[in-house]
Amino acid sequence: MLVMLLPDQIVTYWDLFKEQIERNPPPISDHGPYDINNILLSVLAGGMQAWILNEKDGESVGFVLTTILRDASGVSTLLIYNALILGPAKQSLWLNALETLVKYGKARGCSKISSFIANQKLIALFKEHGVSTEFVYINQSI
Repeated sequence: MLVMLLPDQIVTYWDLFKEQIERNPPPISDHGPYDINNILLSVLAGGMQAWILNEKDGESVGFVLTTILRDASGVSTLLIYNALILGPAKQSLWLNALETLVKYGKARGCSKISSFIANQKLIALFKEHGVSTEFVYINQSI
C-alpha cells in the first residue's frame, strides 16, 4: 500500500529518503551540496509529496517523491520525482502504487503522470500495463 506521509511523519523516514536520494538522484537534479535540504524543505512546505510503499505486514519496501508540474500550455502533470525499491515487492504492489498516484494526480487536476525511470524491470512492467515509454530523456550539465 502506498501512503502519503504528512509533514510531521517525514522526520521518521527522512534519513532513509535522504540516503537513497543522495545515492540515486533523479536526472533533473543538480548534484550540489544543498539540494537534499531543498527537497526536504519542499516536502515540508507541501511543494512535494513523500510516499512510503508498505507491504501488508507494514514493512517498508519502497518510497516515492512526487511534485506537480504546470506546463506553460496549462497542462498539469504529476511527476514522480524519485522512486526507489528498498526491498522485494510484488509487481502488483507497484501497480497498485501507480493506481494510487493516478488517482491522486486526477484529484489535484493533473491530466498526466510521468517519471524518469532507468530501472528496466519497472519500465517493462509499466509498458506491459499500457504506460507509454516512447520518449527518451536527454540532458547535459551546462
